[in-house]
Amino acid sequence: MQKRKSSTVTTEAPSAVEMLVNSIQEKILYHNNSQVPLSKGLYVGYLKLRSSVDTIRVQVPEKAPNVVPHIKIRNNPNVSKEEWEWLHSIDNCEVSWLLNSESI
Repeated sequence: MQKRKSSTVTTEAPSAVEMLVNSIQEKILYHNNSQVPLSKGLYVGYLKLRSSVDTIRVQVPEKAPNVVPHIKIRNNPNVSKEEWEWLHSIDNCEVSWLLNSESI
């Protein structure tokens, strides 16, 4: 398909088929990357947002486009009652502090 595409270069606006052919590599890469599962464990996910006047976008890792940004806490996915209560008690300032201290 790509050989055929390169041999039929025109100066007109691209048709729907040409636009689809041009984006095939990107779609294949997205599909392959989105099929990689996370390993078993306990994760804390967080949203990284980028906004403008009329849009809000969630930023995700390029290697895992179907997973929100996260931090793996441990291999055991079980959460104790005390941990669950602690997660519900923290506020945004504490979360920011925790995320920043993880990268140190």
